[in-house]
Parts: sequence; C-alpha cells; structure tokens
Amino acid sequence: MPKIAILTEEKYVNPRETNWYMDQVLFEDRLLSEALRDLDVEVEKVAWSDASVNWKGYDAAIFSSIWDYYRRPKEFTVWLDRVEGQTFFYNSVSQIQKNMDKRYLVELFEDGHPVVPSLLLERGTAWNSSLWAGRFKVEEFVIKPVVGGAAYESFRWRLSDPPSETAAIREVLEIKDMILQPFLPSIMEEGEVSHIVFGGDYSHSILKRPKAGDYRVQDDFGGSVHEYTATEKERAIAEHWVAQFREQPVYARVDLVRDASGNWVLGEMELIEPELWLRKKEGAADSFARAVMHQFHRDCQ
Repeated sequence: MPKIAILTEEKYVNPRETNWYMDQVLFEDRLLSEALRDLDVEVEKVAWSDASVNWKGYDAAIFSSIWDYYRRPKEFTVWLDRVEGQTFFYNSVSQIQKNMDKRYLVELFEDGHPVVPSLLLERGTAWNSSLWAGRFKVEEFVIKPVVGGAAYESFRWRLSDPPSETAAIREVLEIKDMILQPFLPSIMEEGEVSHIVFGGDYSHSILKRPKAGDYRVQDDFGGSVHEYTATEKERAIAEHWVAQFREQPVYARVDLVRDASGNWVLGEMELIEPELWLRKKEGAADSFARAVMHQFHRDCQ
C-alpha cells in the first residue's frame, strides 16, 4: 500500500480551534484524503515546514494547503531544493519552482500568448507611472509581488493618485520584485473564472466575484464563489493552456478573465497550492486522486 503525504501549512495539522475559513480548508483536504484511501492509499497530512519529517518515508507527496509559503519564500525555496528527489512530488518540484514566481506571466505575455499584459519591475525600480501608463495605454493598474498569493501585498492604483496613496506600494517595490498589470474592469463587473484540470482533463469550474467596490476575488476579502457552467470553448481553452507544458501537471487551475475586448485571457496558471473547490463538484476529489495515482504508477515504472 503506497503512503502519500498531503502537504499543508502547520496550522492546518490537527488544529484545536477552527473558523469558517479553516473548516473549508480542512474539508477540502479531507475529501482528497478519503478519495485516495478509496484507492488503497495510506494518507497522512503533513506540514511542509516540519523539520522532523523523513520525506523518504513517503512514496509521494501532494502540495495542498501550503498557504504560508509566499510569506516565507526563502525558507520554502531552500526546503524545495533539499527535499527534491527524496520522494515523488505532485506537482513536481521543478513545476512548483517555476510556477511560484509570477515572472512566467511576463514571459508568456512577451511571447505573444493571450494573458493579462504583465511587466516585471525589479526591486528598487524608480517609480515612473507616466511611462507605465503610456506602455499599457491605461490609467489604472494592479501591482503584486512576483512571489505571492491571496492578494498579499497586492495593490490597485490610478495614475491620478497622489504620492501619499502609493507610498505603501513604493515601500514594497524597494525590497521586492513585482509584476505590474493594467487593471481590468471586468474583474469587478463579471469576476474571474477558475477552471480545474486533473491529469490534462477538464474537471469543473467556479466563478469568483469580489465584494462591491473591491477587486480582490478571494473570500478572505469578502469575495464570493458561485457555480459556473463552462462552455465547450472555455473547457478547450483551459485544457489547451495545460497541454502546453512539457511535463504534464497532475493538477492545475486556469484562472481566466475578460480583457477590454471581451476576450478570455489568462490571469494566472496555478500549479502550486491552488484552492480547487473539490467540494463544488461531486466526484472531483475522485478525479484528483485518480490523476495522482496514474502519475505515481508511471513514475514507479
């Protein structure tokens, strides 16, 4: 019987007290655990940061709710380098290392792919809002760290904002590389659609909407999640994005938004620790577990 670790943040391992948000996280991990056990897999939930863990004692490990990694990026990167090769990781360590850095969005944009236009601002870059406005032909922007999540240290700002309104952004830019993007009004009007893909095959979709007056779709900031029926075209777009990888990811979340012309463009491609909303689709956890075990058996050959 193979033994697989579900990787999480330390606070999600046997918590004594919970809240509504933590309950969601625990439920998602429980759904995956149960689906794996139905396939005769021994499952343990393990904090990635637990220094006492012998990773060679597991046949594989799945990146799940490791939602503190972007607050500890150096520690997490060192850990990835140390554990690579000690067991099979899903998604693979190389995919995690690439995907956790949003520079991939800049690369995709520069190569002409349909993504939200993205510009890398290296730490210490001089503030030049008029230059950026001219480049993107807009007067409203979103800026976020290249390594980040849950809208942490992400900002929305306008060209007309006085220096006092952008002071916090400048402080972060002084010490972190960041990604600058034009703000897309469709986020507030229509929201963001997430398509979940397991083993290259489409599974399900959800629609995330921000609360009134905000642009952040995360429920941490009052955003809401809604059922969403993807069209065949949307499913094909999601699978096409995933199919472009040389190494097939076991799981992926393809976040799409509409640009100013109404076309679907990639907001982010999540391969590292995305919320997959298994609870929103009957059988989704089973599909996830089967994709994991299919790749595991291939890796064992």
